[in-house]
Amino acid sequence: TDAPGGPICPEPLEFEYKVMKGLFGSAVPVAEPLWYDHAPAITDGRPVMVRALADGSNAIPGLYDEGADTEARRQRIAFEHAEKLAALHTLDWQGLGFGEFMNTPASPEQCARTDFDYWMRMRAQTKTDPMPLLTEAAFWLEEHLPKTAPRVSLGKGNNGMGEEIWKDDKLVALSDWELAFLGDPAQDWALSQGMLSMGDGARTLKHYAQHT
Repeated sequence: TDAPGGPICPEPLEFEYKVMKGLFGSAVPVAEPLWYDHAPAITDGRPVMVRALADGSNAIPGLYDEGADTEARRQRIAFEHAEKLAALHTLDWQGLGFGEFMNTPASPEQCARTDFDYWMRMRAQTKTDPMPLLTEAAFWLEEHLPKTAPRVSLGKGNNGMGEEIWKDDKLVALSDWELAFLGDPAQDWALSQGMLSMGDGARTLKHYAQHT
């Protein structure tokens, strides 16, 4: 449920519920979403999402131990994460209806522009104090937006260690979908929270490419 002051991320809780509902039963593992309530009395009117408990943990014991065996284990875990991102990025998001409620680039070439415009709108709606340095950085970024992308994919947003549910070194549920997006799949690797340093980053990306 949202905190009393509202959601931390700009999208409402129902957005995350819709993402998980669309993904459940696909090649992308998520906890089963059970129901959503806009304003139940139990939370004094704050929205509630209920989902089944995924059997696992967001921490992997012994992952950072020393030794050749653990290094090989970390690489296997990085490969496992890459395979799940590959499944997400090649998903038929149009057929599953994600374009009906998500901000959708008109073409792969518009991915960066669409994402930039979205966050600038969020900034305009939520800003409290003037932040000239942020404004200057935004103008610089706008002048240097990437003009290409391999495809428009469903992306997770924040992902990687601490964000997913693991069991026996297998990724059993991708979790935390509040920053999901339609856009350049490379963005997920920029937000992958330690996965490219989990093993050999070049090998991990090659493994990902083989699955996409």
